[in-house]
Amino acid sequence: MLKVKKQKELRRKRERKEESKEMNIQIKLGQKFIGPFKISGITSSVACRLKLPRTMKGLIALPPEPVLVDGQKQFIVKEIPDSRNRRNQLQYLIKWQGYSSENSWEPSP
Repeated sequence: MLKVKKQKELRRKRERKEESKEMNIQIKLGQKFIGPFKISGITSSVACRLKLPRTMKGLIALPPEPVLVDGQKQFIVKEIPDSRNRRNQLQYLIKWQGYSSENSWEPSP
């Protein structure tokens, strides 16, 4: 009788573990698999344009277009917070306007 009770308890514990694993997987992977979406156009052999629902339109922030100055495309500098010397060349840390986290080190002219 005791063996049967222990076996039932062990079986219940295993079932609870499996259920909790399934719940964790659902929580972790839930937002990664949204869709399917309609294809509105093919841009290349490895990429296509999707028709997204209106609720997702604001989630993707596109970077600003470059400004044309004397026929050349140029980006607007927001700030130059730092400089450094690398291999005897002066470089500046550039914060670009319209880009939140894409700072870059650029060589001096």
